[in-house]
Amino acid sequence: MQATPRYLTPDESRRIGIVALQSEKMQRRTQTYWQSAWRKLRKNPLAMAALFALIIVLFFVLFGSRISGADYLTINARERNQAPSAAHWFGTDTMGRDLFCRVCQGAGLSLLIALICAMIQIVVGCAYGGAMAYFGGAVDSVMMRIVEILVSFPELLVTLLIMMVIGKNTLGLLIAMSITSWCGTARQIRGQLMQLRETEFVQASQMMGASPARVILKHMIPNTVGILILNLCSSIPSYIFTEASLSFLGMGIGGDAISLGVLISEGKTKMDFYPWQLFFPAIVLIFVVLAFNMLGDGLRDALDPRME
Repeated sequence: MQATPRYLTPDESRRIGIVALQSEKMQRRTQTYWQSAWRKLRKNPLAMAALFALIIVLFFVLFGSRISGADYLTINARERNQAPSAAHWFGTDTMGRDLFCRVCQGAGLSLLIALICAMIQIVVGCAYGGAMAYFGGAVDSVMMRIVEILVSFPELLVTLLIMMVIGKNTLGLLIAMSITSWCGTARQIRGQLMQLRETEFVQASQMMGASPARVILKHMIPNTVGILILNLCSSIPSYIFTEASLSFLGMGIGGDAISLGVLISEGKTKMDFYPWQLFFPAIVLIFVVLAFNMLGDGLRDALDPRME
């Protein structure tokens, strides 16, 4: 015997509507690439701690002298080589100058030199690598051989020779540290842009008559911003260490300029009797470099779309 089919009553059919179906949908807020990167960075406690530490360092670099109420250039023979105290937080040096203010001043100059060198590396590397990737062929081969010749020279030897020729000053140090540092960035950008060169939006821009400079700057370079930011954060610690090493060897900044490397070089001669003159600049140097390295690792994971 065949069963009689049962149909829904009008009351039962009203329960199934568009509202009920929408309530079962998975609501997910769309995010841009940078919003997703910031979200992943915030979930990394080490990277956020490093970012907070760098903000603190920047604060003391800008306002450290005002907070302590001392001057990094004022000489006071009566307060020579004093230990850390309430009046002098990091003690004083051999001429009675406040070491805390000098460390803040030196950290600021070291960060400024590292940032300028990193920006030169990014700008020159992008321009050179972009030209290699865009033109390709014989132009790419010639330009690539030039890069290979430059990186074949020992970097430290080239830096020391340039410092000997130009002199121990800030400009000479910037030139010496930046003259070959852009080669690695140029290679990296070339590899990324070689993949973008065959994309449809680049070919469409070329067909519309856009100049090579416009195609590179407007359509190709912006797609490598994530890599450039990571490159910037990873380059700054190496520049800080290079400047400190040159100053330690007596080939860094000359004159009255103060950097962390200069302070460490001055402190090493008094290490046996006044260890704080070496200890505090070295600790600040390690702290800054470690913070940049931790932030760079966090940015690498945050800017990688495969890391979810």
